[in-house]
Amino acid sequence: YVTVSLQLAALMSIVIAVLTSVYCADILRSMQTPENIFHGAYYYLLVTFIGVPCTFFYNLLSSIIRALGDSKTPFWFLLFCILVLGWGVLGAGIATVVSQGVSALLCYFYMYKHFPVLKGTADDRKFRFPLAKNLLYIGVPMGLQFSITAIGSILLQSANNALGTACVAAF
Repeated sequence: YVTVSLQLAALMSIVIAVLTSVYCADILRSMQTPENIFHGAYYYLLVTFIGVPCTFFYNLLSSIIRALGDSKTPFWFLLFCILVLGWGVLGAGIATVVSQGVSALLCYFYMYKHFPVLKGTADDRKFRFPLAKNLLYIGVPMGLQFSITAIGSILLQSANNALGTACVAAF
């Protein structure tokens, strides 16, 4: 399951990163982002969208480590990465993506070193469509459920954006 989950996450995260990056400006316009902050918001969001694979892998790998009983290590990896980096608005997006990317790599190596049950064999690493279909059957409804929450947040931010820069900053 772990190997097929990683393969599916890689494919899905790349598709999402490409689509959201291409439509980044349109997304901000549809959210009524004030013009005086549009430029900064665009670059922050673009970096965040390009970094979707890092976010996917950090969340996936840290969840696996937590499921195996270690909830502290992924947190320490992310905290370390965030404290080392310190930039401006665009830097906040870059810091998020870089810290999640580095944390994902650290989680990956930690996971395979400390949890031998996850190593598997070469045969386990082959993509198996029936297993992928089963994982999608379980995962897509959960993803849609989380999407409802995200859509609600976007609608809230859109309404807030319509009130102007001061309200955006206060929010």
